Amino acid sequence: MLLRLKREFLDRWILPSEFFEFTEHNKIKSKVDLWVVKEILN
Repeated sequence: MLLRLKREFLDRWILPSEFFEFTEHNKIKSKVDLWVVKEILN
């Protein structure tokens, strides 16, 4: 399963396993990002 994160300077597909490592270096600001986090945790 791939997740698509759309940020101001990002538009690429990532694997769920990459997500948490990714977020360590990028602050979650948009509602889309928050929704993705919610979906992953649920």
